[in-house]
Amino acid sequence: ELSVDVYQYDLPSSSNRKKIALLPIKFNQSSFEFFGIKSLDVLTGLFDNTIERYLVQSRRFAILSRSDFGSLSKEFSFINSNATSVREKAKLGQSLGGDYILIPELIEASAKTIQKHIQITGETRSLMSGQISLVVKVIVTATGEVKFSEEYTISSAKFSKANDAIDSLVSVAVHDLIDRIYPKLIVKVNGSQVLINSGGNSIATGEYYDVYQKGEIITDPYTGESLGSDESWVALIKVTKVGAKKAYAQVLEGMPVKIRVGDVCRQKKIVTQKIKKEVGRKADIEINESGGVFLPFD
Repeated sequence: ELSVDVYQYDLPSSSNRKKIALLPIKFNQSSFEFFGIKSLDVLTGLFDNTIERYLVQSRRFAILSRSDFGSLSKEFSFINSNATSVREKAKLGQSLGGDYILIPELIEASAKTIQKHIQITGETRSLMSGQISLVVKVIVTATGEVKFSEEYTISSAKFSKANDAIDSLVSVAVHDLIDRIYPKLIVKVNGSQVLINSGGNSIATGEYYDVYQKGEIITDPYTGESLGSDESWVALIKVTKVGAKKAYAQVLEGMPVKIRVGDVCRQKKIVTQKIKKEVGRKADIEINESGGVFLPFD
C-alpha cells in the first residue's frame, strides 16, 4: 500500500481571463529626439512600462510579459533546485500561453524645442514641436489573424515631459482597445444612479457616457459574421465617483427606469464654450450744467 501526496498548483483567478502576451515595443527609427531622450533603451522602457501598467489596471485581460524571460528562467532554476520543497515544484510547467499577442510599434517620436521670433514685439519664444505616433496590433495566437490594428497620434506641443506625453498617448490607445473588445457596462441601477463595471484609470470623474441598449444581432450577408447588436440610445450619464474596480454615475438625460443591467456605456465628448461677455466702452458724451449734452463732435 502506498500513501501518495500529489501537489497541485492553483492558478490565480485572474488567469481565467483572456490572456494577452505583451511583446516589447518595436521601433522603425534608429534615433529619436524626444524631450532630450536619445537612448533607445530608455524610450523602450518608458513605453513598455506604461503600456503594461494601463493593461493590468484595466482588469480585462491576464497580461503575460514577454520581456522578463531572463528573470523568470532564474526563478524556475531556483524552484527546480534542491533548495525548495516538492510542494514548490508544483509551480513548474504552469506558464501560460497567450490567446492574443499585442504588438506595439512606435512610428514617430519627436519633441524638440524651437525658437520662434515674433516680429511685432521683437520677442523670441521657446515652443515645443513634434508628435508621437503609435500603432497597436492584436493577433490571435492560434490562427495568426489580425484582430485589431489602429494608429494613434498626438502632438508633443502641449507637454513638457516625456512621461506625460507617453502616458497620454498610451492611455488613449489602451482604453480604445479595451472599449472595443470589452465596452463598459451598467451592472446596477439604483434610481437615477448607476454602477459601471470599470474603475481605476480607465474612467474618470466628470466624464460623460451615452447608455445604449442592445437589440437584435446583425449579421454580414457575405461572410455570415456578426456585426454586433443593433443599439438604441437610453440615457446620458455623468461619472460622479470612481473606485478601483467600479464607478458611479448620475443620469442626466433619459428615463432611469429604462436603463437595464448589461446596457453599454460609450464615452461622449461634451464641448463647453465660454461665452465672452461684451464690455462696453466709456461713453464720449458729457452732460452740461443745464442738463444738456456735449456730443463728441461738438
